[in-house]
Amino acid sequence: MRLKCAIMMAVVAAGNSIAATPTETTRAAQQRVLQEYAFADRQDFDDAKRGLIEALPGNVIHDDAGQVVWDLRPFLAFEGEEKPAPDTVNPALWRHAQLNNINGLFEVIPGIYQARGFDVAVATFIRGKSGWIVVDPLSSEESARTALELLFKHEGKLPVTAVIYTHGHADHYLGAGGVIDAAEAARRRVPILAPEGFLEGLFSESVLAGNAMGRRFQFQSGQGIPIGPEGTVDFGQGKVPGSRGKGGLIAPTLLIN
Repeated sequence: MRLKCAIMMAVVAAGNSIAATPTETTRAAQQRVLQEYAFADRQDFDDAKRGLIEALPGNVIHDDAGQVVWDLRPFLAFEGEEKPAPDTVNPALWRHAQLNNINGLFEVIPGIYQARGFDVAVATFIRGKSGWIVVDPLSSEESARTALELLFKHEGKLPVTAVIYTHGHADHYLGAGGVIDAAEAARRRVPILAPEGFLEGLFSESVLAGNAMGRRFQFQSGQGIPIGPEGTVDFGQGKVPGSRGKGGLIAPTLLIN
């Protein structure tokens, strides 16, 4: 634990000391990327917005005590859709960052919906014969509940009849309690589906190798570096540190091989 804290402090210190002015080598590398891709083509923005029903209200999620657990506002403040990449950011990463700011409840096709930008992962909702099937309920109950409530608002308040975990990364299962209570799931015999080996993989990666994986993610994502064009902008997959609310595992009841 002391080693993990020391590394985290070093990462934060490095982030606070990042030079605001990029070197000529960095500028040249960014210019090469600008020539490599067709950044003038804006089709990816149209694709990312297709099917939008409603954006995440206020671009922020709070817990019951009013504390912020997920906040896109600091990113939206400097990553405007029309803003060109600054010299401090790889233009391809900047485009990812702008696209990842497009958030809300989306209709993929009739009967299948997604909540994007409520966390690092994407939650999917499938209208079944008797209720909603939830795929990957994010990493906090607050984010998952906010997504489900927005779905209810537009597409109907039906019971959750199944939950599916696609794999054992925390942003795909920790928010399950936000879409269904564990006791209710047991009482109604709601199936919680996961791949065979889900629990073994989860504990191997997140518990036995938890400290090492945590450190790896810090370096991968820049977690702990201040948000801004000279610091954290995105890590391609989404915004860090991810939703920081309440989370817990509802163990799968049906394993798929």
